[in-house]
Amino acid sequence: MGAGMWTGFGWADVFVVPALGKHAPQLVNTLPEQMNMGLIISLFSFFGGMFLFNLLTAVKGILPRWAALLLVIVPIIDFIPIGNYLAQPLAGVSFIWLGYSLWKGPYKEETRVS
Repeated sequence: MGAGMWTGFGWADVFVVPALGKHAPQLVNTLPEQMNMGLIISLFSFFGGMFLFNLLTAVKGILPRWAALLLVIVPIIDFIPIGNYLAQPLAGVSFIWLGYSLWKGPYKEETRVS
């Protein structure tokens, strides 16, 4: 749900707000409060859902733990002022890693023999 809300917010921010600014500038002046509330709700539901999903994925070992743990720390790093520059590449690496593990077949955690 959070990912859908975040996508919708991004789409509206890219296409709707500039069109309104061009054709109805008086309406855009009243948007910031409503847009900020939508941004906050979308942001926290997206990052909260991402954090919980990947934490449970890492705990249960459904997919590779290290890839899921990378995605657990991405929302945390993203709230650091310039953490976005580190969080986005980490998210990309972990998504590629998770996608590759799904593509190659069922994931089975390796057990160490003591």
